[in-house]
Amino acid sequence: MNQRGQTQVLILAGIVILVAIAGGIFWLGRETLPRQDSSGQAVPESQAPVTTPQPSPTDETANPDSIGANWKTYTNNEFSFVIKHPSVLVMEEKDQSNISLVDKSKDLAAEGASPIYPSIFINIESSSLAVDEFIKSESLIVGEKKLFGQNEFTTAYSEIGGRPHAYFIKKDPTIISITDQLGHFDTEQYQFNQILSTFKFID
Repeated sequence: MNQRGQTQVLILAGIVILVAIAGGIFWLGRETLPRQDSSGQAVPESQAPVTTPQPSPTDETANPDSIGANWKTYTNNEFSFVIKHPSVLVMEEKDQSNISLVDKSKDLAAEGASPIYPSIFINIESSSLAVDEFIKSESLIVGEKKLFGQNEFTTAYSEIGGRPHAYFIKKDPTIISITDQLGHFDTEQYQFNQILSTFKFID
């Protein structure tokens, strides 16, 4: 290689080295820059936000013992179960197989009509049928299975659809239905799901 060619090679090598050095300086400069908040202000390392794992929210309906500390408890000795309810719902018991939880402070009926109070009905019947077959025998549509507290209920719908009409659970030889007649706008107010979650069989 002649002298001119060697000179060109040396120049190119020098350019490559300078570019590499400049790139290294730029990268090191970015790594040492202080952190900035959303307003562009520098944030000291000691104040840099630290992400800590948050605990998962507890499903209240899965922990019936934590529900309704100030609620009333209804015990049905004949069919061996208990259920809690807010004090605004008054227990009315025709007999131990027909129970109602009623809020008589609110009338849902139209003016001049007979009173219709927000209610939850609990009915117990003896049956050899499985829950799904029993629901069909009541001219209802079998819905999904839902877990409330420690119990799995089978939902049932009326033919017109909408919200579940009732929730069924079986303990041989009886089938217990819990029907929501609280009105479309009152279910959350009366905490119907939480009431269901406090249902418990007792020995």
